Order: sequence, then structure tokens, then C-alpha cells
Amino acid sequence: MLRRGIAIKLGPPNRERQHVTNMLDDRVFALERQNAELRRQLDVCHAELQEACAQQIAAADVLQVINSSPGNLTPVFEAIVEKAHTLCGAVCGSLQLWDGEKFRGISMRGFPEPMVELLRQGYIPGPNHPCQRLLEGERIAHCPDMAAVDDPGTRLGAKLSGIRTVAYVALRKDGALLGQIVACRLEVRPFTDAELTLLENFAVQAVIAMENARLLSETREALEQQTATASATLLDGRAGNGWARNRESVAATHSPGRIRSVCTIQAADERDRRAPRAASRCHRT
Repeated sequence: MLRRGIAIKLGPPNRERQHVTNMLDDRVFALERQNAELRRQLDVCHAELQEACAQQIAAADVLQVINSSPGNLTPVFEAIVEKAHTLCGAVCGSLQLWDGEKFRGISMRGFPEPMVELLRQGYIPGPNHPCQRLLEGERIAHCPDMAAVDDPGTRLGAKLSGIRTVAYVALRKDGALLGQIVACRLEVRPFTDAELTLLENFAVQAVIAMENARLLSETREALEQQTATASATLLDGRAGNGWARNRESVAATHSPGRIRSVCTIQAADERDRRAPRAASRCHRT
């Protein structure tokens, strides 16, 4: 008799043989359960490995855009928004900058045009707006359902775009709020901790790009100022050298020895002119 792939020779039925058979069945069942668990763990590890590889590739792509676009933040922000939303399962969202009064959308993705225009104009978050928590110093503001928020601006945004679940991740430099990355879903499906951490990583890259652009701009301004100063110094030096040469020429012309030489020559010329006249008078006499 075959029992789950194991051949068992049956003799006269008795209690001992039945006990052995049950033990073998339990062992086979346990092995199958262990194999199923190992397959599940292997699938989980494979999925995590693929996710980690995708995140590393996305981070490398963003860094490549940063290196290839020095001082130009638009393609960097667009790449960050695209990669962050793709890996986190967000269908729409934006990267917004904070000017001390309003959040203004710089890079938008997946929103209808009325929502895009609203974000470009900028908005002041109300006291109950989820991103108000970022202004109070928090790193992340996670809103599972925008429809449940008692805020006019939030309701308007939900109406224009149809968003339900939203995650706001702060862009900060030395504690100062620079902006936020916003990731949205059209259904009520909260983001996981891993997805929120991934959004934070992209926020760090956005801050690095902004800092690089600032340093590059300051370096260019310093070089331009140094160039202008050097040019002015060179012109002043040339003008000074010309003035010095003119002064030396004048000084040489009006030196005492030069003056005496000129006077001697002039006196000699005068005697030469007077000599013919004197000779003529003597002849007449």
C-alpha cells in the first residue's frame, strides 16, 4: 500500500501497525507544512529583494539626474515624484515648496488640471489641514481618509482630485521646513511604514538637490564678483601705469637739466640769428 508516497507493508491489522501508520502520516503532514512555510518565506525574501533592488535603482536614477542637472531643480523634482509614487503605489501627488506663507506646487503628477492650477497658485493650510503638523515640526503627516478631515481646503482638494488617502513628508534642512512631498491614493488604503520610510528617503534626496543648487548658485555669484573685482583692478592698474608714464615724461621734460639744455640751445639760436644782422650793420658803416 502506498500512503502519500511512502510504501507501507501491511500485515494482519493490529494496534501497533495502526500506530506506526498514524505516526508516518503525521510526519508527512509536518514535512509538507514546513515545505509550504519555507516556500512562503522564500517568496517573501524574493519580493523584498526585488523591492530593495527597485529602490536602489530609483535612488541611483535620481542621483544621476541630480549630477546631470546642476542647479536645475525641475528635472530632479520630477524624477523624485515619479520614482516615489511608483514605488509607494501612489497614483498622484506633488512636490511642494514652502515660502514661509504658502505651499506652492513645483512638480505635480496625476492630478487633473484644476488641481494642478490650484497647487501652482499656492495655498495656506488651515488649522485642521493635515500638513499643518509639518509646520509644527513633525516629519510625516498621514491622513487615511481626506473625506473625514474638517477643513475647507482639504475638502476642496479632495473634490477636485478625488483623493482619499494622503501622506505628507517634510523637506527639512537644519530644522527649517523647505517643502513637502505629497503622495495620494484614490481609495482609503493607508501607506505602510516601509512606504513612508521610502518617501522620507526621497525627501532627503530632494533636500540634497536643493542644497547643491544653493551652493552652486553662491559659488557662481562669488566667481562673478571676483571676476568683476579683478577686471576693475586691472583697468585701474592700466590707467595708473599710463598716468605714471605721462608723469615721468612731463617730469623728464621739465627737469632742471633738460630746461638748462633747452635754454642753451635757444640762446645759441638767438646769437646765430643776431650775428648776420650785426655783420650787415658793420658793412654799411
